Formats: sequence, C-alpha cells, structure tokens
Amino acid sequence: MELPQPPPDQELKNIIDKLAQFVARNGPEFEQMTKTKQKENPKFSFLFGGEFFNYYQYKVTTEQAILKHRQAREHQQQQQSQPSQQPSLHQPPPPPQGAFPGGGGAFPGQNYPSAYGYPPTSAYPEPELPQFPQAPVTSGGFSQGQYAPPPPSSEPPSTFPPGDSSYVTSTSFVPTSTAEPPFVHTSQSFPPPPPGDATYTAPQAGEPGAFTSSGPGYAQPPPPPPPPPPPPNVTIESIATQQQQLQEQIHQSEQNLAAQQLVLEQQKDGQVREGIYVARGEVLRNEASDLGFSTHELEDLLGPITESCTKDSISNGKHWIFTNAQSPAKNKWLARYLLWKATANSGPFNHKLHIIYLMNDVLHHCVRKNADDLKEALQKVLAPMFCNAMTVATEDQKSKLDKLLSLWESKIHLEDVVLLQLKSPVESWAVFEKGLIDEFPQVVATINQHIDATFE
Repeated sequence: MELPQPPPDQELKNIIDKLAQFVARNGPEFEQMTKTKQKENPKFSFLFGGEFFNYYQYKVTTEQAILKHRQAREHQQQQQSQPSQQPSLHQPPPPPQGAFPGGGGAFPGQNYPSAYGYPPTSAYPEPELPQFPQAPVTSGGFSQGQYAPPPPSSEPPSTFPPGDSSYVTSTSFVPTSTAEPPFVHTSQSFPPPPPGDATYTAPQAGEPGAFTSSGPGYAQPPPPPPPPPPPPNVTIESIATQQQQLQEQIHQSEQNLAAQQLVLEQQKDGQVREGIYVARGEVLRNEASDLGFSTHELEDLLGPITESCTKDSISNGKHWIFTNAQSPAKNKWLARYLLWKATANSGPFNHKLHIIYLMNDVLHHCVRKNADDLKEALQKVLAPMFCNAMTVATEDQKSKLDKLLSLWESKIHLEDVVLLQLKSPVESWAVFEKGLIDEFPQVVATINQHIDATFE
C-alpha cells in the first residue's frame, strides 16, 4: 500500500508533523482544541478532511506507535535494573538446644544431621559456646564430665524417681558421673534416634522442634513482580495496515453519514409536500367564501366519484360544475380545487384516476357546448394532475392513462405546450413542484428549520 505523501510546502509539513506529535502525546482533546482555535485558518484545513488529511492521520498513527514502543522499552529496562530482593528474616529463631549439656552439639556419629535438617547459613550464625576445660578422653570415647550412654544392662541411677520405668525409656542417655546434674528430658529437647538407627529424620510439622515459616519474626517474601509486556512490533507494514483500517473506518463513516443525510432529505421532502398541500387547501377555502362557493357541498359530490366512480356520480359532478362555473374567477377556482384533490400526497392512485375521469367528461362536454373559458381553465391544470398520477402508477395503471392521452390528442385538441407536458410526466411534475416551493417559501423554511433543530 502506498503511504500518504507529505505536502510539498515545508512549513505546512512542519505544522502537520508537530501537531501529530502533540495529538499522539496529549490525546484527541488537543486535536479538538486546535480545531476550535484554527477553524478559520486555511492552513489547518487538513483537520477538517481537506487536503493532506490522510497524511495527517498517518503521522498521528505513526507517532502513537513510536510512543508506545518507547514506553514499553523503558518499562522493560526499569524492571531489569531493579536489584533482586531476597526476603529478609527478622529475628531468626534460636538454635535448638542440644541433647547434651553444655551445648547444642550434634549427637555422636558422622552421619547424624542437625535438628533443622539443613546446614547452617549466614542467616543463622553459629552461637559462640563457652569453653570448658577438656577432660582426658576415656576408652569409651567420651571425656570425663560428659554424659555417655550406659551399658544395656545398667540400672537407672538412684536419683531417678523410684518405680518410674517410663522415664527410663524416655531417654537413652544417663550421666556417668554425679559431678554434673542429671539430664532432664523436656518438650524443648529433640527426640533421640531410635536404637540401632544411625540416621536422623528432622521433626515433621506439628512435632516438637519442627521449623515453620509462620512463627513470630518471620517475614513472608513478597510475590514476584509480573513480567513486563513485550514491546510492540512496530514496522512499516503494521503502520500501513493500521492506516488502511483507519481509511476503511473513515469510508464507512462517510457512507453512514451519506445514508443519514439521504434519509433526512427524504423526510424533509415528504414534510414539505405535506405542508404545502395543507397551505394550498387553506388558500382555496378562503377564496371559496369570497366567491360564494360551499366547499362542503363540493366535497359531498366528489366523495362518491373518488370512491366508486359510477356513471351517476360522474354525471352529478359534471352538472354541478357547469351550474356553478359562471365566471373566469370561478372557473379558475374550480380547476385549482380539482387539481388540489387529485394531487393529495396520501391519496391512492384510484382517487387520482377517478378525478381525471371527471375532468375528461367535463372537457368533452366543453367541446360540445363550446364552453371555451371553462375548457381553457381546466386544461391548465390537466398536465400536473395527469403527471402526478403517472409518477405513482404501476405499469398496468399507466396503460389506462395512456388511453386517455390518446383520446385527448384526437378529440379535445389541447394546446401544444400542454401536450408536451403530458408526454414528459416526470419532468413536468418536477417543474410544477418547484413552482409550489417558490409560491410557499415560508412553509418550506419553517419545516426545514424544525427538522434541522430536531437532528442537531
């Protein structure tokens, strides 16, 4: 896809580039503010869809992508530069009390592990023990003054409570000398290994001496930080794709706007026609009172004609017209009233056709009776009446109107200008409607103003 080209004017290019940078950083509110301030400035016509609008949109998209990439990269560098923090242990628990007096030492044996089940670390420094005088090592491997396991057959010393055999079995070690106080086994001491087992298993959870991470002074380590998002893959192809998507969205918005505008215009046209029709009826009713006509009487005659169009109803209507058409002003008013009835916007085609049938019968009677004044008044409204019916007729209905037109050409001897109008129904009706709009400009202006205010 070919990228939009910048304007050849370097000054205009700088304006677009700088504005694109500001909009990318500050958001669409900055663009709207610029539109408000520069709406009269021709150099900023690109903001309103003018020339170089596509280049401006392309620059905004590019600047936004570059800004996102830069922010993601800085975030990643910041995460990598932070030192890894190890959980600190506040107030470490004291080392376990040893099973031997004097001090926290391990049980005899090379493979006997410490009570915690792991070697001491820097977090748990070895306590400094007081130095005791070293006694000569005996043949049993223990210094004098220390405790050593008794022979299997030895009896408990007299210092033990008499008859308490459970205490004897609760410990495997007794003092070999009365110089030291006897060893007392408590809940704080670690249990000795079972007889004959050279290995030691650390106390499990819930047992005395078991190590837990929920004790006082132990701080829970913080959860690890989430990994930084991967930087966006900003390429010319991705920018071009985004630009194409924006163009499609703009095109779709323009189509939607055009469709809405079309619907609005159709609504305007329909309401304007209806408003003008109502205004024409008011004018005719006002003129009828001045001429001495009763519109109610004429409506009673036209009702049966438009509904059923019988021979009697046509005859009654023709008789009333010839009886009341006694002057050029009355002839003109009667012709205009019949035209108004035949061109009702909501009237069905049959109502229009039946009034045209009445006009046809009256015109033939004018020819036979030489009523030229009435014939002239009627043929002036015959063309718009006929053309309006043609614009809403189906193909079968148009054939009925064509038969009437052929009959008029041969029998009525209409004026040439009237015949031309009858043979071009669409164009003739458009010209007539244009004349009505010019005749009632205030009605049109009021309707347009009302519709515009509704949709704003």
